[in-house]
Amino acid sequence: MQDWINVNDKLPPIGKRVLCCTKTGWIMVDSYVQTIGQPGREVHWFAGDQEDYNVDVAYWRPLPTPPKRKETDTK
Repeated sequence: MQDWINVNDKLPPIGKRVLCCTKTGWIMVDSYVQTIGQPGREVHWFAGDQEDYNVDVAYWRPLPTPPKRKETDTK
C-alpha cells in the first residue's frame, strides 16, 4: 500500500474517496471536493452526504483494495 501523502505536497483527485488522517490523529474515509479561497480553509472535504467544514486533514492515502469474497465466506 502507498505511504501517507501530505496534503501540502499533493491532493487526491477531486471526488475520489480516500483514507484521511487529521492533524489530531483521527482516521476516516473522506473525499476532497475543492479549494476554497477563504483564509485557513484551503482544503475542503466531503464525507458521505455531509461537508466536513471543520475537518483538518493533514495526510491521505488511497483506500486499500477490499478482500475478495470466497464461496466459503458466510454473510
